[in-house]
This record gives sequence, C-alpha cells and structure tokens, in this order.
Amino acid sequence: MIENARVKRIFERSKDFINNNEKVKALLRKAKDKLQVLQEDTEERNVFISNIRLVMRMIQSHFNGTYQSFSNKSLLMLIFSLVYFITPIDLIPDFIPALGFTDDISVLYFVLQSLASDIENYKRWEKAH
Repeated sequence: MIENARVKRIFERSKDFINNNEKVKALLRKAKDKLQVLQEDTEERNVFISNIRLVMRMIQSHFNGTYQSFSNKSLLMLIFSLVYFITPIDLIPDFIPALGFTDDISVLYFVLQSLASDIENYKRWEKAH
C-alpha cells in the first residue's frame, strides 16, 4: 500500500513536467548529476546507464523541438522513468548496496518495453540526423 502511494506521488509529480520546459531542464540536470556518481562496474548497470541516457536524449529532443513524434502518454512515461530515477526515496532507496537501483531498473525496463516502437522510431531518426 505504501509503495503504491509513493509511485502514485511520483507519477503525479511527473505530470507537472509535460508543459514546463524549465522543470524538464532541471530534471535533465539532476539525472545527469546522478548518472555521474554511478559506477559502470557491471553489465547490468552499464545497460541501465545507457538506457537512462537514451531516455534523457528522447526527452531533450522533444523539448528542444527537434523530435515531436511522441504522444503525450509516451512522453509522460519517459518523464516518469526519469523522475523515478532521480527520486532518492522510492520503493527501494538507492543507497542500499546491491539492491538500491533494482526498482529503478524495473521501472525503466517497463517503460522501455511499453514504448518499444516509439524508441525504435526515435533511434532511426537519431541515426539519420
């Protein structure tokens, strides 16, 4: 029950970013800062970091106007995954060794799987540009 309430609060917070470029810029800065302290020491963590960077590029491309093909639902899911990532107290707090990013990885995996066709379209666009 508590976990569902936390996730719901994070999701509600994510909605505030959809039409607010300044909040998105701050979100991207916080995500970049958090990524800088993560060590690329395992294959799983390397994939996670790579995928977070992809989500960041997708959001940035949308908000800087270079890629406008995401639906609001897709954009909200991308933002949610990043807000969840930067939130220090989520289902499993990030400071817990070995387990701290498990929930972040799970949320990101769910979002990436849900948006697989959007992601492939974006990657094709990104490669062409």
